[in-house]
Amino acid sequence: MIFPLILGIMSDELEKLRDRIIETAWKKGVENIDLLTRLVERTEDLSVLKELLARVANKKWYQTVSPFTGEITDTPATQIGDALENLVKVALKNLGCSVQPQGEIWTLISDIPTFDEEGEFRDRGIAFTHQPRGRDRVDFTSKDIAIEVKNIDPAHPFRTDDLFKKEVLNRFRKIRKKRRYLLITRGVLNDHQRKLLGQKKIEEINFGEQLRKNNQKEVYEDLFYALRHVLSTLPP
Repeated sequence: MIFPLILGIMSDELEKLRDRIIETAWKKGVENIDLLTRLVERTEDLSVLKELLARVANKKWYQTVSPFTGEITDTPATQIGDALENLVKVALKNLGCSVQPQGEIWTLISDIPTFDEEGEFRDRGIAFTHQPRGRDRVDFTSKDIAIEVKNIDPAHPFRTDDLFKKEVLNRFRKIRKKRRYLLITRGVLNDHQRKLLGQKKIEEINFGEQLRKNNQKEVYEDLFYALRHVLSTLPP
């Protein structure tokens, strides 16, 4: 009788661990949840599941979790655009805007600071659409605003004007009758590129902490106040 009882206890513990891993993965914004769920469900070793839970629980905003192995890896600084856009979504929401599609982002990012200005634009009815990726689409658009978010390492700025044109100017090509903003790390544009922005009436908004990947709070703070500046340009 003891052996079946032990098996039952172990089975319960396995299920509880599996549930905790998936719940934590949702909260941490882990992609490919379905694949990760299948990995968890076919893992029978308690020690392996406990290790996986610890990994997922400690996942940082810029890291990715493999749904096949459970391994967590750092996303290179030049490739954290998706994570950065998620923080932009959170900042816009906390400033009082709506962002579509919402997805699960509102519950995925934790441990970010709060500011006195939160909700400042809540009664303005400002709604943004997060655009799917494309050569001729900026990242966020509202009735009056278009925002392109660029994740460029200051150590590797736009090397040619042709690349800058493809990555920035072409994104704004179809945008008409909107205030246009390029949200970008300080120090990645040359004087000629800034002149081109001016000619196209695209305002450069700098933020400086985005590549400090180990400090999500400072990254978010820079984005929050940069976006507050953008929203404050709208008429009352």
